[in-house]
This record gives sequence, C-alpha cells and structure tokens, in this order.
Amino acid sequence: MSINTELQKLKDTKAGIRSAILDRGVKVGNEAYSLYPDRIRAITTTAGTYDNFLKGLLEGSITDLVIPDGTTRIRSNLFMNNTTIETLYVPSSVDRIDMMAFWGCTSLTSVEFEEGITVIGSDAFRNCTSLTSVAIPESVEVFDGFNGCSSLTEITFLSLTPPELGQYSLDGTNNCPIYVPKNSVNAYKTARYWTRYASRIQAIVGNELFNSIVDRSVTEIDIPTGTTSIGDEAFINCSSLTDVTIPNTVTSIGYAAFYQCTSLTAIDIPDSVTSIGDYAFHYCTSLNDVTIGSGVTSIGALAFYIGNAQNRTYTIYATTPPTLLPYDSDGGTYYYNLGHDVAAIYVPAASVEAYKTAANWTYYASVIQAIP
Repeated sequence: MSINTELQKLKDTKAGIRSAILDRGVKVGNEAYSLYPDRIRAITTTAGTYDNFLKGLLEGSITDLVIPDGTTRIRSNLFMNNTTIETLYVPSSVDRIDMMAFWGCTSLTSVEFEEGITVIGSDAFRNCTSLTSVAIPESVEVFDGFNGCSSLTEITFLSLTPPELGQYSLDGTNNCPIYVPKNSVNAYKTARYWTRYASRIQAIVGNELFNSIVDRSVTEIDIPTGTTSIGDEAFINCSSLTDVTIPNTVTSIGYAAFYQCTSLTAIDIPDSVTSIGDYAFHYCTSLNDVTIGSGVTSIGALAFYIGNAQNRTYTIYATTPPTLLPYDSDGGTYYYNLGHDVAAIYVPAASVEAYKTAANWTYYASVIQAIP
C-alpha cells in the first residue's frame, strides 16, 4: 500500500484526520504529512524503525507527540526547532534521547517520561522556552539537556542517586527550584557539577507521603491518618501496588494519583473524600472492586477509565449522584469516567432512579441497581 497515495485521497476528500496508527514495517515518506498539515494533531505508530517516520512529521503541524511503545532511541536533531509540538510522551521502551533532539521546540509545554529512560543527551531540550515544569524519572543515569528552558518554575529528580550531570545542563532555567528526594539532598548538592546549583537544590515538598514514593515497586501503602489529600501523580505507575488503605481524613484524591497501578484489585474510598481527580485510577487494569463513600461530589474526567470493565463493580454510597466531569477531545465530549462495559453499579436504593436519569450517568443506566 502507498501511504502517500492514501493520504492524497484523504486530502482530496477533506477528511478531518486527527490521529493515525501505523503498523510495524510501514514506511512513510518525508512529504506525507505535508498533504494535510492543518488537520493532523496527533500521531502514534507501532513501527519499530522510527526515524523516517518522524522526519515526515516535521512537515506537518503535530501538536501532541506520542512516541510509540517499542521505540528505543530518539536520535540527534530529530525535532530541532520544531515550533508546533506542544506535548510529548516518552514511553518506558525509550532508553535514550540523543543530543539536540528537541532543541528549540519553543511551543513545548509538557513532557512526560515513563520510567526506563537512562540517558537525556547534551542539549536535548535546550531552549524549550515554554516548558514550565518537568519530572525526571528514577531510571535516568545521565542528564545533560534542559539548559535555556527559561520558563521553568521547578524541576524534579526522582532518583535517590544523582544522575551524571552535564556541566551546564541547568543553566538558564530561571533559577527555579530543583527538587530531589529528601534523603538525597546532600548527595545532590555535593555531586560533580551539581555543586553549581547547590543553592537551588531542596527536598521535594508537599504531601509527605507523596514525596516519599520514589520506589515504584512498592506493593502496599497505608496512608497515615491525618493526611488530607493525596497529591497529583502520587503513586503513578506503581505497577506492583496491590493494597492501599486510605484513612477517613483524606478529602481529595489528585490528578493521576494512582494512574496505571495495574496490580491494584480493589479500592475503598472513605466517606471523607469529596473529589476524585481526573485520571485518578485511569488504566488500573486489575481494579475490579471499587467502593466510593457517601461524601464524593465529583468524579474527574476518565478517573476510572478502562476500555473493558466487564469484571468491575462499583458500590457508591452517595445519595446524590456525583458530577461526572467531561473529557474533551477533538472527537467530542465523553463521560466514560467509570470505563466501558461496567458489570454493575450499586447505589442507595432510594437513589437508583436519580442516578439513572442524572446528567452523564445515563450511559450506565442499564447496570445501576440498589445496593444488595
């Protein structure tokens, strides 16, 4: 199949393309995406050999770049001076980003790294002047790439051991705080080249529990009584986490707090919690038993989303249906906060009809029933 031919057809029919998924082995010519640069917004590919494909992207106006799982390396200069990319996702399969790969991506506001990357090369993100914050995973061993990111307000390193640092890696970064694990502050301040930034290095702040989770292999968490909130991304990607105890002092669960905790099978959210943030339990693929207390008034966008939730049951004790916050995308507005094909949603008997007819709960009406 000729990809360029197919894309030309799409152009001729003025199709509203927003994303494309290409299979392994498909080759895309350098001109392909110039055929409809005003329409395409995100690209994902499963192709193992990525360079030729990525060069094609440079011809279009990609704003959200998702590096496909299976990619191991992003080569030098590949996106240098690309001014259209706004968000970047780097999966765990990527081992290294070479020098100057994203130099001068001045519209880039968000970078999400999964654990797995070990090398961020020289000037890899130099002069990405719209980037405001970034978290560097534990797995990073060599870091030499964010000088000139003049809008940074904070940068967080999750490794207990300071990565090998390039001499000028953090120059021109707005003198922003550099957050590191609290037990590693002195190690960072005295490590080679880190001494240049010693006055900026400080312990990760905020919820004490959140900041202690640098070991993503944790299996059990007993959140201390007195904790009032679980911070954004507190336990993100803790794939071995099987058991969580949340005390009745917690009032909010933050954005992506338990995102992709794929071994978590059950969660009991106490009556004290009033809000569950966007993506809070997103893609917790083993989560089959969810209990939500009587105090919850809002459930964030895609908070419990999973494509196939046919083994999942919810027991919700709130007498008034919580607000299901929307997920907006180019394709429309969605309210699949609890996932697709949910097995059952149990609610107070007196509230069954209220849930079935409440805004955005109607999608689940056929499985809403009284608590046994």
